[in-house]
Amino acid sequence: MSRPVMRTLPTLDTGRLTLRPFTRDPAEHIRAGDRTGRRWSPGYPRDDGRDVARMYLHAGADGPPHDPWFGPLQIVRCDTREVIGALGF
Repeated sequence: MSRPVMRTLPTLDTGRLTLRPFTRDPAEHIRAGDRTGRRWSPGYPRDDGRDVARMYLHAGADGPPHDPWFGPLQIVRCDTREVIGALGF
């Protein structure tokens, strides 16, 4: 039995922060150490953010996850729209 594929990834907005599921593009940029064209805070990614990106890529995710809240997420400041961190489950 195949799992349904989500076409639009949800975000969780708190007013100050937004949590958004990882996608392949930022994960590959993190792995490559390439900040070109990225809205990342000066200290991002840290080692833990690189770990989250590796976890995402290791899982072989090539499309939206079945449950985007049970996987790697990026943390975005709402006022600057910069990614400031990552977390993963």
